[in-house]
Amino acid sequence: MADTSEQLLRQYRDLGLALLELARKEEWDTVFEQQLLRDDIYARLTATPRIMPVSGQMRAIVEEALEANQQLAVLLQGRRQELQSLLGNVSTQLKLSSAYR
Repeated sequence: MADTSEQLLRQYRDLGLALLELARKEEWDTVFEQQLLRDDIYARLTATPRIMPVSGQMRAIVEEALEANQQLAVLLQGRRQELQSLLGNVSTQLKLSSAYR
């Protein structure tokens, strides 16, 4: 049985909220694994034809999903900056090590 737009949208929102919670706990490996699942749901959602108008309930689901996405983006940006800093430190250490060999 094919998923309806509403079912897919709920799955997308629920997974987005789960990703947000994982990011808050700094469980980055799981975040990236689960993000692949969410990307798959998004692809299926965008490929699903829209037959009926968007209800108030579906609009609320979309708003909740978008809010979770925005919060997740902020947390991921912080993680990205942290990794860039770590990589910069490693690069500096490698340069120093090779200079004093």
